Amino acid sequence: MNQTEAIHQLNLSEELLPVGNLNRPGLAMSPDHITIHNTANGTRSANARMHAKYMKGPAAQKRKVSWHFTVDDREVIKHLPVHERACHAGTREGNRRSIGIEICEFAGIDQSAANNRAALLVAVLLHSMALDLSAVVPHRHWSGKYCPHLLLDNGEAGWREFVDQVKFHLEGLTVFRQDASQMACSELRLHVVSLGNNGQLASRGAYGNNAAQVEEIVAHRIPQIMSPWKTPRLAVYAHGGLMPETSALQRLADWRGKLLPEEVCPLAVVWHTDFWSTLANILRDAIRRRLPKGYLDKAKGFTLDRLDDMIEPVAGGIGGKAMWDEMKENAMLATVSGGLESVAIAIASLAHNPQLHLVGHSAGAILHGPFAQLLATRGTIQQGPLAGRRGLGKTIESLVLWAPAITTRAFKIYYLPLLQSGRIKRFALYTLSEELERNDNCLSLYHKSLLYLVSNAFENGRATPILGMERFVNADPEIHGLFRPGSRHVWVRSGIDAAHSNAHRHGDFDDDPRTLQSTLAWIKNQWRDQSMIGLPVTFYSPPRQAYRRQGLAKAIGVIQPSSFI
Repeated sequence: MNQTEAIHQLNLSEELLPVGNLNRPGLAMSPDHITIHNTANGTRSANARMHAKYMKGPAAQKRKVSWHFTVDDREVIKHLPVHERACHAGTREGNRRSIGIEICEFAGIDQSAANNRAALLVAVLLHSMALDLSAVVPHRHWSGKYCPHLLLDNGEAGWREFVDQVKFHLEGLTVFRQDASQMACSELRLHVVSLGNNGQLASRGAYGNNAAQVEEIVAHRIPQIMSPWKTPRLAVYAHGGLMPETSALQRLADWRGKLLPEEVCPLAVVWHTDFWSTLANILRDAIRRRLPKGYLDKAKGFTLDRLDDMIEPVAGGIGGKAMWDEMKENAMLATVSGGLESVAIAIASLAHNPQLHLVGHSAGAILHGPFAQLLATRGTIQQGPLAGRRGLGKTIESLVLWAPAITTRAFKIYYLPLLQSGRIKRFALYTLSEELERNDNCLSLYHKSLLYLVSNAFENGRATPILGMERFVNADPEIHGLFRPGSRHVWVRSGIDAAHSNAHRHGDFDDDPRTLQSTLAWIKNQWRDQSMIGLPVTFYSPPRQAYRRQGLAKAIGVIQPSSFI
């Protein structure tokens, strides 16, 4: 998600302390820390609203106590601007340097939801002020007080879990950096096909399009871009199913300026599939239904694998599988009767016949399956929802799938016949190593990668083989055989093949510089077995703090940052 979406998800409102109150010093500060507290108030009514009322009252003024934000399981309330000091840390230094966040703990609260909301708030603040994770500290850091006690009760592991939640949200935030924010909408529109429900072309929004506009982009504008090139290449990219539209557009903005000089023209299929918030709610609900309150605290030797095993069937049954099935149906319909059918026909009609390349991340591999089948099959399509239709007979020069969420069964329907017949010439599969797959997590609620959750909960039974998982590639002789020595196809396992990918989590591939460099090398048929670092193109990597702060401030300006920071 981007900053706008994150702040909307926080359900943030303001109840600022009146100027002149004894607990509002009115002193300026430039915070370099964020201090986490628990309210230590277990009264059933002691939610964020009650604390906002308390802080304006005589008791808080008499004690001269205040902080910047209160968080419960439903909302965040802001009490002071973050550039003003509050009275919360127990030391002058802590008050002078840090933003104070109180996490509620009243009777009946969903504590895990409150903690996660606080973690998202911290991530947004870190992002806004260009601070890193080391800036996040417990109240104990300043005064030695045992606070936030709910996070410290589990020792270092409890605090670390909270910081990991912050890290997860921080990595998930996408911001339109300066180059992207200054890019004209008209420039990006030349590289976007926007799909809505049931895979139909989406006509609304800045990047909406209809059939005539798609025809204009593919048949006329893209050929104009590629006309001076010695080797014109068209790369059609499909993002993952949990990525919101704004994030997908940011990826396109980041890549466009790098790919065009390399004679690669990107065409991004932006499909409206942001199920991340839904997934988070499903996982939290599954935990609540499966485990009584306090069970984990009392269970000795309870492992995260056991927790995952317990919530997988519940998560699948309370909406996870239905969510995933809907997303897959939208992906299929995009080519069967939706916007990608028009794109395929337009590409097949191009007179100058550019090289065609497909790149898909996660569920993007599901979206690309029928599209590749329609585009490249010569003669009648034999399998899948397009069976009986005549393929367009185009050759696909290369296919790149990053952590594909497609089942091996579907891969064998859509892609394998094209690979075996040479209709797709070269295939690069990127996966995490099994170790990294098991060390990944979803929102710190499910303690393995998204693909493990898909395999065990959202598909057809436990351990459904997924193409993007090392264990299933190794177990399938037909798929594993694609990557035999001397083959035209390659398999990159991040965590093992560090020369070509440095992704450590399922969501890393689309902005990992080494993955992007080796993917470009694959598209240009310049693959090398040694490190890709020597390639002349360097993709985006985290910028210097000053540059990052400038870009972030510009992005947040869209939503009137003064009301937030």
